[in-house]
Amino acid sequence: MTSKKQATNPTPVNPDRTDWIFLILFLAVVLYTRLALLGMPLERDEGGYAYIGERLFGTQHLYSDMLDIKLPGLYFLYWLFNQLPGGYEKSIHLGLLLMHAGALWVFFMWVRRAFNLSVGVVATVLFAISAVMPGVYGFAAHATQLIQLPVMGALYLLWGYIQDEQHRRPIRLVAAGLCLGFAFTVKQPAIVFIFFAIGALLWMPGSIFQRLWRPFILGSATLVPFGGIVAYFYLQGRFDDFWMWTFTMPTAQTISGSDTWQYLSDLVPMMIGNHWLFWGLGVLSLAVVPFTGFSGKSKAWAVSLLVLAIVSAAIGLGFMPHYFIPSIPWAALGIAAGLHWATRGNKTLYFGAAAVLAALPILMNSSYFLQPNYAKIMEQCYHWNGFAEAKAVSLELKKRLKPGERVAVFGSEPQINYYTGTEHCSPHLFMYPVVRETKYKNQFQQQFLSDINACNAEYVVLTASEASWIPGFTETPLFKRQLFPKLTEGYDLIGRANIGQTPLNIVWDEALKNHNPPQCPPMFVFRKKQH
Repeated sequence: MTSKKQATNPTPVNPDRTDWIFLILFLAVVLYTRLALLGMPLERDEGGYAYIGERLFGTQHLYSDMLDIKLPGLYFLYWLFNQLPGGYEKSIHLGLLLMHAGALWVFFMWVRRAFNLSVGVVATVLFAISAVMPGVYGFAAHATQLIQLPVMGALYLLWGYIQDEQHRRPIRLVAAGLCLGFAFTVKQPAIVFIFFAIGALLWMPGSIFQRLWRPFILGSATLVPFGGIVAYFYLQGRFDDFWMWTFTMPTAQTISGSDTWQYLSDLVPMMIGNHWLFWGLGVLSLAVVPFTGFSGKSKAWAVSLLVLAIVSAAIGLGFMPHYFIPSIPWAALGIAAGLHWATRGNKTLYFGAAAVLAALPILMNSSYFLQPNYAKIMEQCYHWNGFAEAKAVSLELKKRLKPGERVAVFGSEPQINYYTGTEHCSPHLFMYPVVRETKYKNQFQQQFLSDINACNAEYVVLTASEASWIPGFTETPLFKRQLFPKLTEGYDLIGRANIGQTPLNIVWDEALKNHNPPQCPPMFVFRKKQH
């Protein structure tokens, strides 16, 4: 008679080597790509997180001297990444690689247990490839990438608790809750997975007391990371600052309902790109997986997690491409399980079809996977944002800077201060709260102007791309009457980077006199007039 433990672990004792060859082959390609992308220039979000992470345990205070709207868990991870070898973007992206590898491993272990080895192999490969795709900015260490490991760890622990009566100990619920709680402090939409975990425990059989105390233990544990953060800021007397920048400002900057369709129509096609087969089959799997021959609990988890992950992308209504990264593993699982059912478990058909699905995005994006051109990738993914140019300008400024000199940044490019090793002139690392129409705009603008005047920076970098500000920013009173006159009166133009040109087009000093700039947004570099 088959035991319950055996019934929930259908992995054969001597699996076919085909599974392992398939897994190793495609993961080797993804590893090669991840290593090749380590030197990708930081984009502005990464630059802000890296700047804060580097100073997180220094003399500057988060939400007082360094302003951003994420919870501290994300900056803590960036602090860890800054300790890794490589320096700057290589350290950050090495941290991403390690976190992603850990998520893949735990995901594979869970799917192997809940479904079978072959489904685990194919799902993991599709997850690995899809999460590095340029359409979801897979090269960047966004919070949606970094929550994957703690979420996967929590789900693995939770599955073991539910399925294995012999190891049903409260410590597993505590550990799962702590993982989910930490994920929430990295990216708030991780809360959907907390709801899932509580729901899964409520669904377990048992007495009323058991049905209540299990989710109570896990739910209480999820509150510990956030509760510890709240307690810290309260004891520091800075709770108001914490609340302002992690609740009030995110709420004030939420995309309006009237703009939601614009974001969907502009950004979702970018996310789907030439990876439409994966996303199409992933959505289709919602209708297919319930009819596969796997256990009811396995199918319920797969479908529920995909639906909730899609819901998490809608929180905030911004629909940025990287918001859909939490959906990738569950779409990959749905495809793998559905394909296994469609091929009736025939390994030749199954891995043949899976190989096509895995190889197609690699072949269609071969230059990205095998010979990445950083500037070209940045321009294709972030049109006219100038992230590659920002790095090049920063490296040149670092050569010119003398000890004690500072660099002011007019725009949302904190990576410039990170690369140059200089302190940002204002706590406002990003200009969006300063220029957007909220009740705090005037207060923030006065603060920013006061900070700039007190800074007396030797150099100023002005990014004239609207993506670094808001559309029409050059006509705002802040820019037209305050910032731009300050530049023309007190500074000389010494450099111009023409954004979006391949190869990079950056002109310095005397060469500016005869420069005929192309039609594109510029990034200007100014130096204080010499008297």
